[in-house]
Amino acid sequence: MPSPVEAMAAAHRPYYWSSSSGVQINEASPEAAQEIENFLSKTWYGGARGAAAFPESIEVLKVLQVENHASLEQYSNALAALQAKRSQGLTPLQVESQSVFDVPYSFFGEIDLQASVNEVWLLHGTTPEKARAIAS
Repeated sequence: MPSPVEAMAAAHRPYYWSSSSGVQINEASPEAAQEIENFLSKTWYGGARGAAAFPESIEVLKVLQVENHASLEQYSNALAALQAKRSQGLTPLQVESQSVFDVPYSFFGEIDLQASVNEVWLLHGTTPEKARAIAS
């Protein structure tokens, strides 16, 4: 019988992971790349922060899926500790960007976010210079 942390890690494991341990890197399908491009396009602000040379749109060419079981277990341990610490619950977060997630995206998988500890998807931005460095 799995421990509570192992069960939580299994519950958070994306359905499309093909490995059961270690670290594995897979190239996602072209359909997944298109789906991610569509998702990112909802939050893309071309010409952001006054950068005239910043692209007005994006094109996702390739997506790599990293399956890191040690990181998933570490996250699950931290989540279990937080749930134990906050057993009385928390004030629910007001998620301002919820509309971005209103359309189901298969690349998020069937992950059951833990509302009891305000677990949410987080999107972050960056400067045009750092975006170029990441893309190159």
